[in-house]
Amino acid sequence: MDRINQDRVSRIVPEEYLLNDVGIEKAISEGDIFIQDDLTEDQFQPATLDMRIGKVKVYDKEAIAKNVESWNNRDAKKFDDQPSDEFAKTYDDKKDILIELPPNSFAEVYFHEKIHWNNSIYYVKTDLRSTRGRSSIRLYNNEITKDSDMKYITVRNNNPNIIGLYGNDKFAQLFFHTFKKENSHDGYVVTDEKEAKEIAHDICDGPFKMIGPYIVFTVGDHVMKFKKNIGVIDTRRNYKDEELYDLFKTTKNIPLNFGDAIIAQVMPRLNLPKNVAISLLHNTPYYQNSGLFGPDGSVLSLEHHTANAGWVDPGYSGFVTAHPLEIHPYGQKSKLLHSSYIKSHNIISVKKGDSLVLGKIIKYYYDCKKGYGSKELKSHYQNSIGVGSRS
Repeated sequence: MDRINQDRVSRIVPEEYLLNDVGIEKAISEGDIFIQDDLTEDQFQPATLDMRIGKVKVYDKEAIAKNVESWNNRDAKKFDDQPSDEFAKTYDDKKDILIELPPNSFAEVYFHEKIHWNNSIYYVKTDLRSTRGRSSIRLYNNEITKDSDMKYITVRNNNPNIIGLYGNDKFAQLFFHTFKKENSHDGYVVTDEKEAKEIAHDICDGPFKMIGPYIVFTVGDHVMKFKKNIGVIDTRRNYKDEELYDLFKTTKNIPLNFGDAIIAQVMPRLNLPKNVAISLLHNTPYYQNSGLFGPDGSVLSLEHHTANAGWVDPGYSGFVTAHPLEIHPYGQKSKLLHSSYIKSHNIISVKKGDSLVLGKIIKYYYDCKKGYGSKELKSHYQNSIGVGSRS
């Protein structure tokens, strides 16, 4: 990458500092992170804190349509009107209650835990747990919304089937970043190209390529698409892959249609020590269509929100799966395709070796207390071959 492009990227993706499990526990003990509810031991992941499902508001197609109608009929003199949630189906914060997310529905998922943090020290990001990403539940954005003293996130079911969740099950994970290097922190995003390449050599099992400080993950041996009309997908059930997915070998081009729910094995295979993590980027830091700059027009075939639940914990070994949120309505050309074209054509096709998603490297100053695969964490995907089923 030339010097100008690298400088622009560094301004888009500034250095970030963040806690691992040791730092999170310390911040809780010192009162900088306050949680009213008791936490289970396995909510402390190697570098994140898991949140459980509390109250949920589900907006299916009918509820969305009624909300739009209500908004259009609002009193124009009342500019503070908001679309009503009276049409949503509400599930109470209750353990083991079945919560159904219809296809293309939106849901506001409240955290079961009442959690607060010191805003002068930390800013907090969220992502879905990887098991939720594999279900093609889409995090609508990375924002945590506050409602009174409760917090929630908004998600969409991008699966062609109903997803069955359960009250108080683990759902999302929180990342605790610090604003400044001077603040107490445990790790940092690697932005130096030389350092990133040295780490990549140690953690990548097999050939790999990089763009700047980012590892380029490419399509592996197979792509999986969710089957349709298979009923409610029970998130507590351990399915065999053939029950949920059609598997396609990538020795030839695999067409991807707009709206497909996909799981792709990506390469290289990873062997992460307990002081290194990888974040698959939701948004590429390189503008692919703006004309401002870009390292290569073929860097990412899926240009927008490529990775869903794209966090790889310290201590993980195995292949990683990338879960595209949806096939974006941009083709190989740099222009928006007409909606009628999108409905009648395959947007793109992928095959083995195609670039799919960028991964940024996070380095910790010391090992996390419990790496992925630790018995206490009940890790299900250690040494995965890059499929959807649990071990």
